[in-house]
Amino acid sequence: MSGSAVRTRTRADEVPTLARSGRDQTFDRIRCGLIACWIVVLATMPFVSEKMSSWNDLQAAVASGDVQDVRIANEMPHGVHGSARVTVHWSTVQRF
Repeated sequence: MSGSAVRTRTRADEVPTLARSGRDQTFDRIRCGLIACWIVVLATMPFVSEKMSSWNDLQAAVASGDVQDVRIANEMPHGVHGSARVTVHWSTVQRF
């Protein structure tokens, strides 16, 4: 074989390069923004979400002055006697 019969390939021939368009870069920025939003949401969930607690926890929070707001759901109408299951939600003052 002569030297002219051997085909040589360069690295540029083996690996094609794709040019990123402005539209692709825009979608990349949106994707990164959405990921950042999810990270912020997940990081703040322990601080702003509701937690299960007991009647004693509410009484202790009221006694210490930490309760900011109390909401009672499914309470019985005024003047009705008996028992009912209610849901109590309260928010506390965040002290850092």
